[in-house]
Amino acid sequence: MAVPRTVVKRSVVVGYTCLPTFFHIGTFWLQKLITNNEQQRVIDELQALIDDTQSTLTRFEDTGMDELMPEDYNKLLEMLDNAIKQQREHTLAMLAHANL
Repeated sequence: MAVPRTVVKRSVVVGYTCLPTFFHIGTFWLQKLITNNEQQRVIDELQALIDDTQSTLTRFEDTGMDELMPEDYNKLLEMLDNAIKQQREHTLAMLAHANL
């Protein structure tokens, strides 16, 4: 079975189109598909996304845009939350794989 490569862009994880559903199945299957090096690369890219999003949120708050554009501000919060959750899942999968 060919394993698709996960490509992380600043706003989207591409490669595993059913990634959120996949995580509900559990990290056991994820650790079988992705090597630790690939896990670390995804974790690092997600950290860059988290940092960029936090910086943008700070700029929104400093300029009052969080009140002027509440929908956009909430979307940024959702994006940050999703990135943190994905990063946690990849970290747990990598740690589980290391304990095998």
